[in-house]
Amino acid sequence: MINPVLSRLYRALETYEPLLDDAFNGGDLGEHEKEEWLELTVEALAHVYEDILQQSKLHLQACLGEEDIRWLNYLFKGYLG
Repeated sequence: MINPVLSRLYRALETYEPLLDDAFNGGDLGEHEKEEWLELTVEALAHVYEDILQQSKLHLQACLGEEDIRWLNYLFKGYLG
């Protein structure tokens, strides 16, 4: 099973295209399971990228371009408020 949020993150980090599509495809999971899985994934990503997003000097060290920063901020604001 491929986690669609992590798949989108991988594509975002490997390209220079802004990926703002927040559609979620969780395969055979029920709606409640999809939402729970999505929230857990986004929360985990937020913990990993929290310090990096807050300190612009770390963006280059983390190999994050402007489009990556926009995508991560969009994801976190959309799902974590």
